[in-house]
Amino acid sequence: MRWVEEIDPVVLALVSGCDGTLPLRDQLDLLAAAHEVDVETLTEVAVPVVAHLVERAILLPEGAQ
Repeated sequence: MRWVEEIDPVVLALVSGCDGTLPLRDQLDLLAAAHEVDVETLTEVAVPVVAHLVERAILLPEGAQ
């Protein structure tokens, strides 16, 4: 299947950083600092987005191959 998603620059930065070297929590901390937003707010918005991207296999959970 081929999925196409519209994303904003923050989601793009998050997905770009998902290379397995940092836990999601650390990535959200870095993104919040870089975009000068509250990490709790960013996390609240990001978790459903990440879940959707995992559901579509755009992102894979740790250990999945």
